[in-house]
Amino acid sequence: AQEALRRLPAAVLQVPINLGGSRQLVLTVSRGDEERLDELISNFCDRHGIKEESAQHQIKRTVRSKLHPGATLL
Repeated sequence: AQEALRRLPAAVLQVPINLGGSRQLVLTVSRGDEERLDELISNFCDRHGIKEESAQHQIKRTVRSKLHPGATLL
């Protein structure tokens, strides 16, 4: 497992995702993921059963705001 982790691109951001109760996940954005951020977040939500569109939108906003502090998000 350590060898596999060593071969992955470096993480540029780790975002805690609180799903209520005691369930908390971490979304890791690696170098090169920024070009496919929507796909990354969509796959993360599918994998963890996050079906509410508002929750998915909030995750996208959170990730983008942390990647680009000070940017205006619509």
